Amino acid sequence: MQRGYRGLGSALSSDRRILSQRRATVTPMHLVRPTVCRSRRWLGSVLVLVALLTTLAAAGCGTPALSVDRVVYSLGKAIVVTSPGYDSSYATLETFSRVNGTWVRAFPAMSARVGWNGFAPPGLKREGDGRAPTGRFDIGPFMWGALADPGVHYPYRRLVYGDWWDEHVGSPTYNSWQYAPVPSPPFAAGSEALWTELPAYDYAATIAYNTSAPVQGAGSGIFLHVGTGGSTAGCVSLASRDLLRVLRWLNPAVHPSVVLGTSSTVLR
Repeated sequence: MQRGYRGLGSALSSDRRILSQRRATVTPMHLVRPTVCRSRRWLGSVLVLVALLTTLAAAGCGTPALSVDRVVYSLGKAIVVTSPGYDSSYATLETFSRVNGTWVRAFPAMSARVGWNGFAPPGLKREGDGRAPTGRFDIGPFMWGALADPGVHYPYRRLVYGDWWDEHVGSPTYNSWQYAPVPSPPFAAGSEALWTELPAYDYAATIAYNTSAPVQGAGSGIFLHVGTGGSTAGCVSLASRDLLRVLRWLNPAVHPSVVLGTSSTVLR
């Protein structure tokens, strides 16, 4: 028993020496390099970057089809016109085609102008307010202009003397094309003599806002036309070269739409 006890004591002494040696080789905690923390910081940075890229993609920066899918669905072609805020007359026009169920950008984004007072909030467009309407609209059944048909897919009307757009609130033909070859038809006050508005109406398409069962005073004469260097009275204008590309690209067979509004409203 004594021998065994001494053996145990020797073993304990040996264990103490080994433990002491191990303690001597252990680096104090305040001197340990935080490799785990660095790894976590690196992982956190990666996750932040992934989140940022995901956000940008969802906003349409990397995949413009995502933003279009929020506002147009089964249509074959779409024009999306957005501005940074309701009071801005500066806008961006984008064009998309639906290919095998996916929206694909047709042309690079184009600089556009809208009403001198920007966009009206949804449902608040009024006659003479200098604002473009907000919403999704069809293209009118024909295109038109003072110059010859530039080769569009739509029927085309070339302007002649007497072609008016009735914008007179209270007129029974409010917000429609009228042919009245007289100096001053009954609806002349506030209306547009289209053949005189040049070069804005060299080429144009009607944006079908408030054209079906029009509401008196809710706004009229909303067109996509040639830009003249400034804002519009509520239409959308493009440089002539850009406008012609868009007009030739549009095709009534696929029922294109125009989506108008601020970026926060249209792409939310």
